[in-house]
Amino acid sequence: MWKAVRTGLGGCCGVMVLVLVLWSVAWATPVTTKYYSLTLPSDWVVLKGPVRGKDNVILQLSNKARSSTATIVVGSVAPGETSKIIEVYAKRLQAEPKKQSGQTVFFLRHGQERGYCIVREDTRSQLLLIMTVSGELSKADFLFSLRTPYKALLPVRPSLP
Repeated sequence: MWKAVRTGLGGCCGVMVLVLVLWSVAWATPVTTKYYSLTLPSDWVVLKGPVRGKDNVILQLSNKARSSTATIVVGSVAPGETSKIIEVYAKRLQAEPKKQSGQTVFFLRHGQERGYCIVREDTRSQLLLIMTVSGELSKADFLFSLRTPYKALLPVRPSLP
């Protein structure tokens, strides 16, 4: 009898785990563009996009509590243009660019709000990724699970100062 009870409980637990996994998958939101795909957690929403411009795709995201936001821009870039874009971002963000893990990172601080901007270039494909995150930064960690055939575009979590 005890064996039947244990087997029944094990089967019940297995079913419950399966239901929980399916529940979480059902509430995850996939976002796919021509450059990448990403699965948003259930507490994140798309604010705008993906919007396709002439040579780029823009996606704006936020968690439902609006305590974290993110913007991802991916598009084509001419050889040598990345350094000019980094200069423009440095002025616009009023931040000093730093090289980390094969990418340029800007660290942002506006009052109590913190953030960062990552710029990555795939010179082979002539593509550029710009990802800006602000607010509760740990809530946006799912962004580093971005999937793309352009491996040089994969952002690396920056070491925060």
